[in-house]
Amino acid sequence: DFESAAGLCRTLASAVGTMRKLFKIGPEESGTGGAILFSWQPEGNFLATAGANGVVSIWDRHGEKIQGGEIECTLRQQGGGPILAVEWDCMGETVAVLQEANGDIMLWDIKDRQTIRLETNLQNPSFLKWSKIGPELAVGTAKGNLLIYNKDNRKKIPVMGKHPKKITCGVWSMSNTLAMGSEDKCLTISDSEGETSQQRDMKHPPKGMCFAAQQLDGNNDEGLETHLSINMGYSLLLYELKDPDNPLELAFQAKYGQIVEHLWFDEGYIMLGFDNGYLVVISTKMQEIGEELYSARFHQSNLYDVAFSPVMKLAACAGDTGVKLVDCNNGFENLKPDGIDLSGEGGQTTKVGWSPDGQILTVGTTTGHIHAFLARMRIVHGHSGAQVAYLSSLREVSVVDVRQMDMVNRQLLKIPVTIEPQFIALGAMHCAVGINNRVYYHRCLPKDTTLVDEQEYVGRVETVCINERYAAVLAQGTVILHEIEAGHNGSRQRRTFPDTADGDTGRATCVAVTPTLMVYGTDQGAVEFFLLDSKEWAMLSGATLRHSTPIKALYPNPSGTRVVVVDSSNNAYLGNPVTAEMTPFPQFPTQSVKHVMWDINDSNVVMVWDSRDIHTYVYAPTTRWGPMVSKLGPVEISAGGEISMRPESTPLPANHWPIVATSGVITCQDSSGNLQNMDAPTYGSADQRSNKQHLQFTQKLALLQLKEAWNAALVLDGRAYWLALSNKAMEVMDINMAIRVYRELGDAGMVMGLERIMHYEDKNLLAGHIALLYDDYNKAQELFLASTRPVTALEMRRDLLHWDQALKLAHTLAPQQVPDISVQFARQMEFKGEYESALEKFESALNTLANEEEAAGAGMG
Repeated sequence: DFESAAGLCRTLASAVGTMRKLFKIGPEESGTGGAILFSWQPEGNFLATAGANGVVSIWDRHGEKIQGGEIECTLRQQGGGPILAVEWDCMGETVAVLQEANGDIMLWDIKDRQTIRLETNLQNPSFLKWSKIGPELAVGTAKGNLLIYNKDNRKKIPVMGKHPKKITCGVWSMSNTLAMGSEDKCLTISDSEGETSQQRDMKHPPKGMCFAAQQLDGNNDEGLETHLSINMGYSLLLYELKDPDNPLELAFQAKYGQIVEHLWFDEGYIMLGFDNGYLVVISTKMQEIGEELYSARFHQSNLYDVAFSPVMKLAACAGDTGVKLVDCNNGFENLKPDGIDLSGEGGQTTKVGWSPDGQILTVGTTTGHIHAFLARMRIVHGHSGAQVAYLSSLREVSVVDVRQMDMVNRQLLKIPVTIEPQFIALGAMHCAVGINNRVYYHRCLPKDTTLVDEQEYVGRVETVCINERYAAVLAQGTVILHEIEAGHNGSRQRRTFPDTADGDTGRATCVAVTPTLMVYGTDQGAVEFFLLDSKEWAMLSGATLRHSTPIKALYPNPSGTRVVVVDSSNNAYLGNPVTAEMTPFPQFPTQSVKHVMWDINDSNVVMVWDSRDIHTYVYAPTTRWGPMVSKLGPVEISAGGEISMRPESTPLPANHWPIVATSGVITCQDSSGNLQNMDAPTYGSADQRSNKQHLQFTQKLALLQLKEAWNAALVLDGRAYWLALSNKAMEVMDINMAIRVYRELGDAGMVMGLERIMHYEDKNLLAGHIALLYDDYNKAQELFLASTRPVTALEMRRDLLHWDQALKLAHTLAPQQVPDISVQFARQMEFKGEYESALEKFESALNTLANEEEAAGAGMG
């Protein structure tokens, strides 16, 4: 159905509110009165405009007229009529201009910025259309003649008497088939040389037509445009080239008036604009043909034009009440028409169009104005701490502190740039913007946005990272590290990595910087750390992390003491350069990860975005089992205080790209270029969300914010919550918190036990004692042996009367205790009636003592 395939349409009030006026071209350029025409180059870099003064102008996408970008046609006082059509060829190299009563077609070439006249030797041309895939230009006349012009070889093919009357409309298909209609109520289908393959009489003169790849059952035929929709005024004819004898005519309600424009979108859907102000959506699927999926009156009296952007899935319709925008992604429910109000500009909007990339909406008015609105921004941004730099206009970067986004008087720094950046990087004092292999460095200070450096690198730039002083640029497997601004002596520190002089091998695959470190990964699985200190500019060789798989991306925390490592297999690890530990992320997203964020205030929280969902993890550097990373989700607490958490992810709204997280608030950039704040997913129990304190307790417990969890537990004051908090405190070895909780529970034994061990600084020794409190003797022994005081394992076994294991430990840890332990072991065996084994242990103890006395005597002698 329509909703599942294409989404229903609704007026995009939110997009209207965020559209920015990009530029305006006044009537002094095109003249007043008459129709305004414009056409975007297929690449979207240039706009051709024409008006009543007979001059066609070429503009860049910023509203600046390019040098040599004027095509002067025959003026009206010299017999020239109004401009009828302005079209770019499929390569975006040539503009063709059709003028009434002018038998010559003006061709402007973008390479040499020159205009040539194409002499057609035809009178009163009425139709002009470039091929969608080839160099052919079709020109039709008021007498029904046709000329096919090939701009590559400059060959002209005249086809006289193609139609007996005026050719009014036509269109090329992606297979280079030309369909045309004329006032003689006739449709012709021709090849690229004008040879007619099909001809058919119509009930009414065609007013417009479109080729489409969809078949009537909704399937396509290998992408070929086998269907033609023809505007017959009050009806729409669906004509199948493979079955020309069975066209399908669709009629509409009389109140709509005549069809002004129609277009295909998504998988087999047609949008129609009617001159009485109505917009209608229909489907070409057989089970839905004849059914109007949507209809609404968007304009009071007249609708003049409709345009659709496949990139944005946005339609725009122009009429007597301005411009209305329609979003074809979501639904019709609660449709509230809204639009762009140009009433203050005078005149009516008669033409609308989108740039090919969907970024710019162009509007023409009867007063000769052309307005360009920025409807969609390229999602480009960078951040440094809580500062975010983002593309706020095509050639403007804005910098804002996300902690002030909700403030009325927030400070916004705007940096004008000379390019449309493909990437942005932000440091403490600079902002870098770049395209391809060039990077421009601007100061980023309240009263200073000066361009201080411009660099051209060898190869396309993949990543740029900057801090207060240095820039690290990844290009063609090499990291170039250099100072952004020269020092007092005019020189700059500069170095490339990997450095073959130091024996480094492989290619760099990713790079990141912190205020004090530059970190890069290689295809050999190494993560290297470089100290960014003016006195000690050197590699930290002892901090290298080694991995068996090539490194794909690195995301260090602000201090560089921990780094999230994503490898080429899409597995993630939290690396500690001090201990060389690589702690794996559990249940890491299976699809490619786009971004990883360390929460600025909650330093142990990591958020991962996989282009659809946010996955939240918490890192515990110290637990009874060593460093751990846990994936968060809803938390359940049993009556006995047992904690269970069901890890899950949460979808992020469509067209939102997360940048930075601060105390659980995620700052995103949306498709309109604006920044939006949204709360990170919560982790409380779904069936108890009404209990605010319960939710707060479970959230803080999951995030290891035990002080805040304590405060919530004081309010809840339930035994289950205290037990859960005690378990979590013991898990992360927060002994002081555990003592407080056990006092609250009235467990004097645990309080005394914890007070005896709270002074231990060795983590393994402390974890061993905690395991002992939980009667996990084997784990306790393992941890004691790994500590700085391994003899504690022997003491534990002696206290537990585990003489067999104590004897084994004594041989390596305390040989002087072997006789005493052997005697104790023998007495235990004797008590059990194992006399022979007991005798062996007694004899072993005597022999050991005798050997020691003999060795002592020999030493004295």
